Amino acid sequence: MQPSTASLHPLLVVLLLSVALAASGRFAPARAAPAAPRGASPPLASATVPVVNVNTATPEQLRLLPGIGPALAERLLRARTRRAFHSLGALRRVRGIGRATLQRLARHVVLAGPTTAAVKLRAPRPGRSHAPRLRRARRPPARPR
Repeated sequence: MQPSTASLHPLLVVLLLSVALAASGRFAPARAAPAAPRGASPPLASATVPVVNVNTATPEQLRLLPGIGPALAERLLRARTRRAFHSLGALRRVRGIGRATLQRLARHVVLAGPTTAAVKLRAPRPGRSHAPRLRRARRPPARPR
């Protein structure tokens, strides 16, 4: 059984319109933004949050990062002189920077561009709630029998 021309007509019109719109360039499929290089910081991070470039920062600038003191700043400098940091994950090769510290630093660290931080940066520790803890009610002492 062949389909009737009345049922094909609306489908044909839709098909022809979509081909015509695609050919005119007005109806182009959305294109994804080009992928950022591996390890690159988010594109707007430096515009909204003060950042420190770990590949060019001085020891004083590195100490502006949350959780980075003089000893860790020196270890970062020594690791950087051996090999530049090409990704945020590469910071983990420095003794004293683990998963939690890296999460705390991630929004304040860039690998290229200028350092924009001028004061000590603060970041909440991951996984910690700022809500007050609920304490269990203490049981009254047992009555002697």
